[in-house]
Amino acid sequence: MNIVTIKKFKAHKKTQLAQQELSGYLDVLSFNELISEATAAISELKKRPVNSELTIRSKTIVSHFIKRLQIDSPEMANFLISEQVQENGFIGALL
Repeated sequence: MNIVTIKKFKAHKKTQLAQQELSGYLDVLSFNELISEATAAISELKKRPVNSELTIRSKTIVSHFIKRLQIDSPEMANFLISEQVQENGFIGALL
């Protein structure tokens, strides 16, 4: 049995809500606007220490790129996913 504290539960819910809100925003962006968001996130990652907000934002943006690629070019998406898994081992957790 897994026991979760109220504090951890609330933090997890807050994270889920932030991901859902960001995901809804990213869904309406054009591909160029999505690239601009990714560029802004990269700039932030270079300027300040990584925190949970930046981590959520980065993972959500990467997830959106993968989803769009899977629709537009499944072969390219599969190639990129396999390359990232070999290099970093983390992309599968984003899908």
